[in-house]
Amino acid sequence: MTDGRMLWLDAIRVVAAQLIVLHHLSIYGPVAQAVRAVAPGVIDWLDDYGRVAVQVFLVIGGFLFSRSHFSRSAADLSAVARALMRRWQRLFLPFYVALLFALLASIPGQAWIGAGWVPQWPDLRTVLAHLTGLFDYLGIDALSAGAWYVSIDFQLHAVALGLAWLAAGSTSAPAAQQRVFMLLVVLGAGVSLLWVNRVADWDFQPFYFFGSFALGVAAGGVARGAARDKRLAALAILLLAIGALAIDWRLRIAVALACALVLVAGVRGSGAAFDSWLTGGLSPLRRLACHSIAVLGNISYALFLVHFSVCVMVNAVFVRFTDQSPAVAIVCFFAAWAGSLPIAVALHRWVEQPLAKRRQSDG
Repeated sequence: MTDGRMLWLDAIRVVAAQLIVLHHLSIYGPVAQAVRAVAPGVIDWLDDYGRVAVQVFLVIGGFLFSRSHFSRSAADLSAVARALMRRWQRLFLPFYVALLFALLASIPGQAWIGAGWVPQWPDLRTVLAHLTGLFDYLGIDALSAGAWYVSIDFQLHAVALGLAWLAAGSTSAPAAQQRVFMLLVVLGAGVSLLWVNRVADWDFQPFYFFGSFALGVAAGGVARGAARDKRLAALAILLLAIGALAIDWRLRIAVALACALVLVAGVRGSGAAFDSWLTGGLSPLRRLACHSIAVLGNISYALFLVHFSVCVMVNAVFVRFTDQSPAVAIVCFFAAWAGSLPIAVALHRWVEQPLAKRRQSDG
């Protein structure tokens, strides 16, 4: 491992992040339309299946929550409030900066493209909806692709913290608190997988996605040394997912389940073996892979936030300054992909890292 991090987990996150970027590049703007003319199969696949990569982040969110001390105890509301504030800072403050990028990109985007997918300059109601993350609840179009995830991630952690608080209030024994928490997660997973997630109109609220989050909690519950009750609850969540797929097949849940099983293998030893192999040799290729995974893993959230702005800008340039041929479109497609990376690095370095240091200093 590098600095105690799980490179195997970073590798999963990197692949998912790149698929989401490619998915959005394949559905927005004239660049995607022109590339589709010469590579329809690739664009159609990214359009149809790239979006489900977001399930990986939902599962990883639950997995990381299961490893936090809050999954074991959230003793009082003040601790829950502090945890929610730290999560809000982690998610929303970089999101606000990315929204500024999107609005700046929308100026040439509206002038040179003028399509409905390009963000409009917001009114006060839209601004307030994005500041609070309530745009979906208010029926307001998001200013950036993927903005819904920021709100859902925060809501999922709020639900999980609420369950941990209820568990802590039910008994004073730490082991019993953990059992109650896992039982509540199992119940929540059942409600989500068997009911809420089957209603498309409810895809703006957290319990629509809680099944995927719970699968991540389940993956954390089978780590070596986990208590028997925790392992049984984790097995129940996995079986619920299998049963839910038998009742109503959903690709998103299948991907979430597959991701959870990969995480299970990771925490049971495969992840450590992968990291040892990657960091144990002197090969320059391995060192490059190790460094690349660490860097791309660090910027995965920043990349998720900023790539849409780059997509708007590249499409605007494509329309205004090129002959819009498929060959130029392919160059622009990869330029948007590659161009998102340094901007993500900048957002991570100048916004995410200082915020992380401040959260650490605040305890």
